[in-house]
Amino acid sequence: KAVYLLTAYDELVRRILLASHVGLIDNNAKGQWLDEGAAILRRLFGLSQRYKFSGASRGDFAAKNARAEQAREMYAPFGEIPQDILEGTQRSKFAPALATASALTLDDDDHENSFEEAITLGLPHQDTLGTESEE
Repeated sequence: KAVYLLTAYDELVRRILLASHVGLIDNNAKGQWLDEGAAILRRLFGLSQRYKFSGASRGDFAAKNARAEQAREMYAPFGEIPQDILEGTQRSKFAPALATASALTLDDDDHENSFEEAITLGLPHQDTLGTESEE
C-alpha cells in the first residue's frame, strides 16, 4: 500500500511543479507543499526502521526460551505478538508462497538443460560447442 501512496505523492509533486511552472502558485507555496508532503512520506517510511530482526523463531516462542523473551521485549512497543502468527496458522498476504513438495524434488540437472535449451533455441549461430555448425 505504501507503493500506491508513493505513486500518488509523485502525481501530486508533478501537479505542483506544473502549477508553479505556469504561474498558478508562487515558489514559496511550491516549496511548502513539497516539503510537507516529503516530510510525511519520510516519517511513514521511517516507521519500518523501527522494526529489527530478532532472530527468534516460532520454535523459540513455543519453547519459551531466552531468545523468545528477548524478542518479546524488543517488540513490546508494538504490542503483543498475535497468537495465530506465533502458531503459524496465519500468514501475511504479502508473504512469499510456500514451497510445495513437488518443487522440492525437482531435478536440478533437468532444470539446467531446459534453461540451456531455452537460451539457445532459435539462435544456432551462437552455438558454443561448434559441433552442429561443422556437420
